[in-house]
Amino acid sequence: MEVKRPSKVRKSLEPSPIVIPASQNFEGNDGPWSSFTLQIGTPAQTVNVFVSTANYQTWTVVQEGCIPSDGGDCAKLRGGVFDIEKSMTWTPVTASPNGTDTFSTGLEGNLGYSSNGKYGSDTVALGWPGSGGPSLDHQIVAGIAAKEFYLGNFGLNPRPSNFTNFSDPVPSYLSSLKDQSMIPSLSWAYTAGNQYRLNKVLGSLTLGGYDRSKSEPNSLNVAFNEQVRYLSPFLHCWDIEIAFWRRAVNWSGESDLSEWMKQYMRCQRCGMNVDLVCFKDTRDLTVNVKAIFTTSENDSQRTELLTEGFPAYIDSTVPYLYLPLEICIQFEKAFGITWNESVLAYLVNDSLRSTLLTQNPSIIFTLSNSTTGSSPTVNIELPYAAFDLIAERPLMKNATRYFPLMRAANKSQYTLGRTFLQEAYLVADYERRNFSISQCSWKEGVQQDIVPIISPALDRHTDKQPLQGAALAGAIIGSVIVSLGILLGLFYMARRRRKVLESQSKADCQDSPEASERQETCIIDGEVVEVDGEPLPKPELHGRSFERYEVDGGVDGHNEAEGSNTWPQELEAERVRPVELPSTRESG
Repeated sequence: MEVKRPSKVRKSLEPSPIVIPASQNFEGNDGPWSSFTLQIGTPAQTVNVFVSTANYQTWTVVQEGCIPSDGGDCAKLRGGVFDIEKSMTWTPVTASPNGTDTFSTGLEGNLGYSSNGKYGSDTVALGWPGSGGPSLDHQIVAGIAAKEFYLGNFGLNPRPSNFTNFSDPVPSYLSSLKDQSMIPSLSWAYTAGNQYRLNKVLGSLTLGGYDRSKSEPNSLNVAFNEQVRYLSPFLHCWDIEIAFWRRAVNWSGESDLSEWMKQYMRCQRCGMNVDLVCFKDTRDLTVNVKAIFTTSENDSQRTELLTEGFPAYIDSTVPYLYLPLEICIQFEKAFGITWNESVLAYLVNDSLRSTLLTQNPSIIFTLSNSTTGSSPTVNIELPYAAFDLIAERPLMKNATRYFPLMRAANKSQYTLGRTFLQEAYLVADYERRNFSISQCSWKEGVQQDIVPIISPALDRHTDKQPLQGAALAGAIIGSVIVSLGILLGLFYMARRRRKVLESQSKADCQDSPEASERQETCIIDGEVVEVDGEPLPKPELHGRSFERYEVDGGVDGHNEAEGSNTWPQELEAERVRPVELPSTRESG
């Protein structure tokens, strides 16, 4: 991503990006993956989590997530557990209808995940104790127990959380850093790391900027997905719980929208005051996949796996690639993998793995702003080693090699997960509402090159060098004189216009049959009113106010964006007990 470099004056004013070091560990039951360390609570308790590009909260495994049947190493395998009772600064969120602090997380519901969290606010610091990472109080934390998300995660999305209504948002961690001038903008850069290059490569996370040494430059810049959806908060109507959060539909889906509106009107009839909520699609990091093909180690043979392009969401929360069924079938033919219906995964036996390691094919994704046409593209190449992963309990009874490809049930599931980000470097700018995706650079011995992403507001106010001495004084005096002249002119024009309005209004009142009774009401404090004495209606302003940042359209080709850039998300007030993964996820 091209970023405007700060001037010498600006450098002394702006905060610097924050580089969050990885934990040095590779963890998880579906990877393993490079994790990051958090300190939560007072006194601080250390846990390891994964990075989530979709989440906007901090999640940690709590004590309920490890029961005796999980074995004595459960807490270690899950990155450590957080004991809520031992934190002196934990404040529970008790906004759910039944007065508890347990809510549905709502994350990855379109992929079939269903998890719940015990919500509260607490102190959260990034990095190991003594590492110098940022520490913020009163941050939203969800304690999870169910094992669908085996480790917790740290959310990068700046959207706020809402537990009651959309008028009381709680800022995300990234937004809090920006609000407290700890980072230069609402932006971040991330790559997941991997175990198969350079004797293991740790994940990389930068807040407020990016590491130029991590990627190969390209010209692709992608605007955030701005698709509009309509939602309503969680409702109770006629003793029927209607979770509209899971019923989100696209405006273009007329049949689904019709059914959705029937449910909405049904609740209106039973006296529920339900507000429709319109917000921009949360699948902001959506890119168009223009081509997928595989090549052998010596590039002598190329096999196309994609016949028609499609949009896919980049999401590090999950490890898998969720692709259309027809593409999965092409993968099966190219690599000899077989879908296991009982565990819903592509398992790889030792013989097949040995063959694929010998062949060492590469899978290349061609990404673009558009599925067709000649817009800029970038190729992200993944070696077979990126797909050579291990599933462990409770996903499988015994450690089993698998290929992280999932059959998508519909378009809403098309996702490029953590596997993809082993070889891709993702940079997101939430103030300009665009992102870039690049092939990771694997040059040994290269030093970090951290570049700040400047906020459009700061960019606008600091582009010019300040005036000095007499020039500054002259500019001030001149601006004052001009301002006084403008004010006097406006006053004179307003006075003349008011006299004209008064004379016209009096004439209108005199022409009215009831003028003798109401003439004194035609002008009230200078406001023209109707003959019946009621003020002329004024347009009602929208109840939600969004601050807007003006973005210079010529700065690095970035899109103009709204300054709020964060859309409140209503959490379901549903209390469901945490559950284990279904037994179908285990091998027979």
